[in-house]
Amino acid sequence: MQSVKLRRIVPQLALVGLTSVLAAGCLLEAVVPSSGSDCVTTVSKTITIATKPADPPMDLRLQNCRIDVDACTDLCALAMQRANIQGAPTKCSATFDGDLVSLGVSYQVANNNGSCGFADDVQPSNAGGGI
Repeated sequence: MQSVKLRRIVPQLALVGLTSVLAAGCLLEAVVPSSGSDCVTTVSKTITIATKPADPPMDLRLQNCRIDVDACTDLCALAMQRANIQGAPTKCSATFDGDLVSLGVSYQVANNNGSCGFADDVQPSNAGGGI
């Protein structure tokens, strides 16, 4: 008898839970700022690094990037970190020339202009890069 009652109640509870999750998603979307040009600026820079001598983490990323262009994002992320540039690369290109490599990196920076919904001390996270 109780299993029959549970079979009737469980689908209703699942529907209520799904509705709550969807409603929370809509509320969150209303709070999260848009990524329009007023709220986010894309910055492009060139970082030049020496390939020799390179410490083991940098050397691994350099070698991987030489072999596989898709691995260059990790190299750009490490170079940005060491150049004290916060964020993750959104674009990365590498040009090897002898003992130097020029990295073309692009990343996004949040603009705190008051209309984007960021509090003064809260900025969106750009964490990532696999390092």
